[in-house]
Amino acid sequence: MPPKNRESKPLLLENQTHKRRDRAQELRSARRQGVLAKRRVAGGASAQGQQEEPWSRERLESAIRGVRERPVSQVLPFLVELRKLLSLEDPPVEEVVEGGGLAPRLIELLSTPHDEVQLETTWCLTNIASSYSRHTRTIVGATPQLISFLSAPNPALQEQALWALGNIAGDSDDFRRMLRANGALLPMFRLLQNPPLIEIARTAAWAISNLARGDETPGEPFVQAAPTFVASLRGGVRFSAAAAAAAAAAAAGAGTGAGAPPFVPPRDEALRVEAAWILAFLTAKEEETVTELVRVGMVTALVEALVDSGGQDPLCTPALRTLGNMVSGKEEWADAVMLHNEFLPCLDAVLKSQDRSRRVLVKEAAWVASNVAAGRREHREALVAQGSPAALTLLLLSDQLDLQQEAAHGIWNIVAHDSELLLQAAKDDRVMGAYVALVRAQSPPVVRCALSFLQLVCQNVPGGPRMVESAGGLEAIDDVHYSGQADPELQEAAGAIVDRFFGDDGYESSDEGGDEETDTETVVGGGDGFGFNFGGSGDTSQNGARGPPGQQQQQQQPLAPLGRGAHLTRPSWMNQNPS
Repeated sequence: MPPKNRESKPLLLENQTHKRRDRAQELRSARRQGVLAKRRVAGGASAQGQQEEPWSRERLESAIRGVRERPVSQVLPFLVELRKLLSLEDPPVEEVVEGGGLAPRLIELLSTPHDEVQLETTWCLTNIASSYSRHTRTIVGATPQLISFLSAPNPALQEQALWALGNIAGDSDDFRRMLRANGALLPMFRLLQNPPLIEIARTAAWAISNLARGDETPGEPFVQAAPTFVASLRGGVRFSAAAAAAAAAAAAGAGTGAGAPPFVPPRDEALRVEAAWILAFLTAKEEETVTELVRVGMVTALVEALVDSGGQDPLCTPALRTLGNMVSGKEEWADAVMLHNEFLPCLDAVLKSQDRSRRVLVKEAAWVASNVAAGRREHREALVAQGSPAALTLLLLSDQLDLQQEAAHGIWNIVAHDSELLLQAAKDDRVMGAYVALVRAQSPPVVRCALSFLQLVCQNVPGGPRMVESAGGLEAIDDVHYSGQADPELQEAAGAIVDRFFGDDGYESSDEGGDEETDTETVVGGGDGFGFNFGGSGDTSQNGARGPPGQQQQQQQPLAPLGRGAHLTRPSWMNQNPS
């Protein structure tokens, strides 16, 4: 382990434990996050697989004029036409909202007593809310009426209102706060727990996941529905009495006979995916929220979902994301995950995938593996025994920077606590070369991790500075030190490494067995290649020590890969046409 006292300034690596709040912040970091969280209702020819006709000015003006001027008894056909126009691939939302000024009229039509008018109006509002924030803002006055529709006797209207509210919730923290204040959550919880149709359960779960988004969203309002979320993740749905009776009648009509067992709906995979995304957002909230989710059986359901996914999306990514949040949190949460023997084999299988189309999923798995490696000693040893360092090494040697970044952090968390594996890594020209190359990367977090690895080799491996120099590391570190464009903190850290380890005194002390001030035992062992020939544990660190040292701290601080992209903020069925 690194020395407790050093003359050189420690490499500045902020506390990079995979904090759950950091994950929540990263989930919403993309510029177009609000749009990505939304799902537009297809209502025109495209829904039936037919070729769409582009909208014309005359057609649009006729629909707008009819909706605005016709009495309620005559407005329905114009609403249908407007809904079709707003459901096109390139809908004229700007023309309807700003040019036509139609939002107030649509909100007014929600109060009419005609079911079909309410349904078509809600559909139009859904599609407007799927557009940009400035368009969504024009129709937020409809939210009280939309929330009331969740308790309507018409299932079609219930589902359409869920879609509209989900689109509004996906836009911003302000809108999510407004919806919670207006009581949107409770009726959504009821529809998820006891839906009249499975489609409504799916859409309710999706809408709730959008309401759970954002680092400003508290977890406490969602806790009361924790058992429902876990049951949904397991694919179980308790239909209303009327729906259950209808399903049973349909089964009887299919010839199951009077002696058939009670109707049990099959697992719904789309519902499981949406429930997993709810949990992914909630496990980035307050500890009290996560503790309650653990209490009601979330961890077991998550591991079941990971196993059932077979390492394939759309279920695997949210399951991995949520489990990664768990192993990055309190130690008892990580313990609860690691108690499941199926977890590490499933994680390792995703890590070892050679399918380049699954790159995002592999990256997620590498992030989770790094979290595990940053935890308890026994968890890290189980990860090594599973063979995951070999998979991380292959990712480190790939040509994709995002995968290299995750793998570099994961390998650091392993070797920083295992002297034998650190020596194997240092003696592996491929691994050393990869970290040296990452020192020249354009991403400061990647450079920070690579510098930290080279520093670790210099101070803990006999002859470490010479190994680093032979791999081209000294030149790379100098490039950071003297670069006029590098982060000043990285420049200072690079200079400290050079001063401490590459002067005459540094070479002499390293050749004698490492920094004379360190209380780490001398590194022993060997190996034919890091990641492919692991020996015993050799762990010399204290239990719970994680990652590189932080500034002003003597104990090691947890290290974690940074950067979550918009690719993981999408609802699971965003690109699918509704059935």
